[in-house]
Amino acid sequence: MTVAPRERHPLFVWAWSLVRLDFVGVAFGALFFCLSLTPSLLPRDWLFQGLIGGLNAAIGYGIGVFAGRMVRRFVLRRRTWWPPSKRVLYVMKTITVAVSATASVLMMIPAAAWQRQVSAVMGMEGPNTLGYTRTLIIAALVGGVCVVSQQPVLSAVSQAGFPAL
Repeated sequence: MTVAPRERHPLFVWAWSLVRLDFVGVAFGALFFCLSLTPSLLPRDWLFQGLIGGLNAAIGYGIGVFAGRMVRRFVLRRRTWWPPSKRVLYVMKTITVAVSATASVLMMIPAAAWQRQVSAVMGMEGPNTLGYTRTLIIAALVGGVCVVSQQPVLSAVSQAGFPAL
């Protein structure tokens, strides 16, 4: 008995084509977001930290996209084993997203504790851990808007005659 391949809904295909995430960029974005949560000399509330985290994640995503493209172009281009099979790529992408999301969520726990410590030194009330998780939502929104808005900018630049990466 053969099973027919499952067809994807056209709306899903259209929405996924808009995303087109680079998974090296996702890993770098998560790394930069986690690094933005490290302590500073002044306490940051969840909104300000979310803005900083989202901008850092977008910058990290851009650096990761650039680094990934350079490695693929100059290092992996003539390798016989690259690119791996679609199944291996799917597993690699799934692991990348899972580890990135897990690291970002788990980093919120020590980040809230660090902000409480800095707030205590400054004589202010610090955030609780559950309330500080709003930082993750703001950072995801800000980072997502930054990453999505770069697509039209890059296409306008390439139409103006400048080659895109």
